[in-house]
Amino acid sequence: MVGMRDVIVDHARRYPLWGVDDVYKLIYQVAMGSEHAAADETAARAWLTRELGVMGSGPDEPLVDPISPDGSVVRIHLRPYARLGLDAETLLAAFLRTAREFRGSVQLLEDSLANAARLAGDGLIVLDRAELGLYAARMKASGFPAVHHSATYAAAYRPAYRVVARAFLLPDIVGWIRCSEPLPMREDVHRLCREFVRGLVEIFGSRLHAAYVYGALTFPETVNVGDVDFHVVLASPPSDAERAATLGLHDRLAREFPPLGAELDGYYILLAECHRSERPRHLLFPDIVDDSWALHRAHILAGRVIVLHGPDPRTIYAAPSWPEIDDALRGELDYVEAHLAQYPAYCVLNLCRLMYSHETGDVVTSKAAAAAWGFERLPAWRSLIEAARRSYAHEDTAEDRAALSRDVRSFYGFGCAHIAALSGKGPSARRRGER
Repeated sequence: MVGMRDVIVDHARRYPLWGVDDVYKLIYQVAMGSEHAAADETAARAWLTRELGVMGSGPDEPLVDPISPDGSVVRIHLRPYARLGLDAETLLAAFLRTAREFRGSVQLLEDSLANAARLAGDGLIVLDRAELGLYAARMKASGFPAVHHSATYAAAYRPAYRVVARAFLLPDIVGWIRCSEPLPMREDVHRLCREFVRGLVEIFGSRLHAAYVYGALTFPETVNVGDVDFHVVLASPPSDAERAATLGLHDRLAREFPPLGAELDGYYILLAECHRSERPRHLLFPDIVDDSWALHRAHILAGRVIVLHGPDPRTIYAAPSWPEIDDALRGELDYVEAHLAQYPAYCVLNLCRLMYSHETGDVVTSKAAAAAWGFERLPAWRSLIEAARRSYAHEDTAEDRAALSRDVRSFYGFGCAHIAALSGKGPSARRRGER
């Protein structure tokens, strides 16, 4: 778990020219928020307006920079904030509320300063331990005042930010911030997801509890992203007007972000249903349920997820049981059977994944990784697996397409027999034996 020591060491790495006053300022902001800057609203607005106008260029900072171990206190860097065209008044409101309402802790301030001194003594940050100790004693004797960054730090890093409590950021800004943070995805997918969240926030406001992306693009071995799997979690069902607006959002994304804008493949679900094992209904299309609910939860809870908006998914999803997972795997096999002719490459790769999951008990894997497993584990089918791989990478030949069309049903039969042979070794049986 991240602690204050980790925060201090991280900032020492990022800002090697900082001094004792900069360490103190960081720790002060974590412990006391922005209360030192609790000027009246007019003065605070003038200060923000002026800084936005004169800050100029600077280092490449993230939009949101968590400085407390739990992420509850953040620096919002003004340069990326301005580049994204975000509303200055919204940031001002969060800043002022933090200054008024954040409950500081002098004890945390003192403990963290002592921690910093120990880190210096251990050589983990390049500062003098004695100097840090003397500085901390002087600040305590003065009632722990606020300070400015050192002249060296200001010249080197040109800091321009506001310290806010993340809880006081309005929902739309939270959504923009989450989707503006660096994400492990291609830039075109990033832009699509950012616009998706912005649209959701405009439609649902604070009733948008969360938006998560999972699936292929969360695995580093994925070569080609065919679609973007998601869950949108709402606090209450959408109205007819909101449903129409959401469908309109998807139409717009399809037009503006081809081809993946038309491949947002997911479910709108109720927050109350995330805690349950029953498969949730799609809030836009009530006749549809998430048939792979157990598998999706397994992937999300294993960390194969990107949080676009909302809390850590571990706080809202229930862990799937093995009987649920077995049932979902059977459903996946049924889907493969129904689509052998339509999507032969997908069926070959997913059959590899199903065989891998039954053999190892690991359901959190990608089609790419399962294909690599199948290539090694199933030598008689290597040429077909390779044809499916090339098809997914859009590098398939006429021979590959012919082989997939000709042999996919035979591979399906082999896969079913392989899974049946594992019936006494699969995850359910293994788990039953452990109890």
